[in-house]
Amino acid sequence: PAGSSARTQGAGAQTAGNKVSVVEADRSAKLPLLGSSPAPVSSPMSQDAIRKAKMTESRLRETFRQTLLRLRRPRERQAALSALEQLAGSTEDICTMHKHMFRDFDVRLRQSSQPALALLFSRKVVELAPDDDHAHFNLARILCLLGQFDEAAAHIRAAMTMGGEEPTYFRMLVHIRKEKLQNQGQSDSRGR
Repeated sequence: PAGSSARTQGAGAQTAGNKVSVVEADRSAKLPLLGSSPAPVSSPMSQDAIRKAKMTESRLRETFRQTLLRLRRPRERQAALSALEQLAGSTEDICTMHKHMFRDFDVRLRQSSQPALALLFSRKVVELAPDDDHAHFNLARILCLLGQFDEAAAHIRAAMTMGGEEPTYFRMLVHIRKEKLQNQGQSDSRGR
């Protein structure tokens, strides 16, 4: 994918306190923005639009990298958490091409034992690519981890309708049901 080759970190990201600002790009390019339909396959993005999307991705990746470093510092932790929440809510100059970047952020946060923050980025991926069965599957994994079993099952069912006969989706749905039953059993035993 075009967006995955922009893994180099640029110095264009700026942080001020706990706010993350992204340098504005020229708005003359016709990017498929959040909330609009992705560009049709028959009409690819212009070279200028691709370049601008890659610049945005580079800035956001660098901001994410710097914010993860701040997350490890106790005095900067709260500001870093706020910055990550703001980054997950970014809409400016975001296009469907950025779904892979947000998925990468989700994975890094899950690996860093930050499932609540990972959830924000996983939701962003589904928002950018609602017809992507893998996006729904990954969101369901985090929701299950956080004990939100009904919503997790709904996203697995959505993935199953999009992804056909993917056996992993069925196994995940069974796993969610088992976790939900086990969690209910533990709650019942505590209530006695």
